[in-house]
Amino acid sequence: MNSDPAAIHPGCRPHMKKPFGVGLTLMLLGAPGVQAQEVLRWEDFEICDRCELQLTEIVRLGDLDGEGIVESDFERVTWGEDFGYFMFHLGTSMVKQFDHGGRLVRLIGRRGEGPGEFSESVIDVKGIDGQIVVTDSRKNAFVVFDSAGGFVEDRRYAFESGPMVPVGDGRGVVVSMDRRPDLAGYPLHLVDLATGVALLHFGSRRASEWSMADGLRIAGSAVSRGGTVWWGSENGARVEEWSVDNELLRIVDGDLPWLPAVAPDAVPNGPPTPSLTSLALDSNDHLWIVSWVADPEWRDVRRVGPGAVLQADAHDFYDARLDIFDLGEKRHVGSYSWDALSPKLLNRGGEPAVSVMEYDDEMLPQVAVYRVGWDRVNSGDRLTAGGLSAQPAPRDNAQSCTYSTPNSSSADPRR
Repeated sequence: MNSDPAAIHPGCRPHMKKPFGVGLTLMLLGAPGVQAQEVLRWEDFEICDRCELQLTEIVRLGDLDGEGIVESDFERVTWGEDFGYFMFHLGTSMVKQFDHGGRLVRLIGRRGEGPGEFSESVIDVKGIDGQIVVTDSRKNAFVVFDSAGGFVEDRRYAFESGPMVPVGDGRGVVVSMDRRPDLAGYPLHLVDLATGVALLHFGSRRASEWSMADGLRIAGSAVSRGGTVWWGSENGARVEEWSVDNELLRIVDGDLPWLPAVAPDAVPNGPPTPSLTSLALDSNDHLWIVSWVADPEWRDVRRVGPGAVLQADAHDFYDARLDIFDLGEKRHVGSYSWDALSPKLLNRGGEPAVSVMEYDDEMLPQVAVYRVGWDRVNSGDRLTAGGLSAQPAPRDNAQSCTYSTPNSSSADPRR
């Protein structure tokens, strides 16, 4: 019997392996004395080219007119059990709060430098312990509101602001590569949310590998295991998991077919540079990655700028794709692609979901939030991010990917 996945089905293949494998091992990385408990390589993961993830709509945000309209192609969405959804975009001076059914509840904040005002630099919003915590990067502060949207206080943060991941016990991790030389190479910053005081700067101290421009573009996990955060540079496929006790837990390194370990520099008339933009880990230890990759028709895009490196419209130049990986079984569960740049992962009740800007037939924008699932055809069970359900997976004549371990059903990932 041929056990080669590529021979069983052309859509399923092992990623090209190195002449040696790396499994559970110890590796000296980051700050002196910091060791990873587990090191994996992307080359050791089974890759399925035709395994399509399944999207189920949860809610749509954004009114067709009035205060709840969508104002940007890059709206970001976060969720809180006691609040519903928050929608905002970089450069905004106002946060829009929607209930769980997608109805506008209130507008929070306004433009300005005073109490309860934003300086057009909102980069994150979280509902934490009955309060709404807005990160304003220009103020360098957490602007705090009560559950009814009333201003409470500004809590100053003395370092580079970035998206914040709540980790419990009144703490959050700010994900940002600070410009200060003494903090170069530390992407994670543990903060006391009650005061804004940084308790620990941690992550991977590899300052010699970072240029200032590249080092500032990093992504942190929207969802992680308790007390941990994943992070990676937007310039490559390497990702790391750290505990808030400054312990390096896991590394996944190497090249993916669509995202190399280190993305090449842009060249005149060459393909667009791929980029990692969003991360999450679900409760079944599946790692979710959103990346920007070259649109299949990128060669047809008219470029402008010195050396024809810049493009007229990034939306025409790139697609976004979501890929999910089973870290335990070292296999690629599946992917989903959009002809858009807006997909972002969010934490919805401890599990990842994805938000996507979409347009109706009249080109009116809304932000759709989706659950993501996939079928385990060989087991007969339907697997979603929340776990196995009793609903059996449909069995028909559709092609399926067969590995040495059960894998998801196949379909063309383009949509």
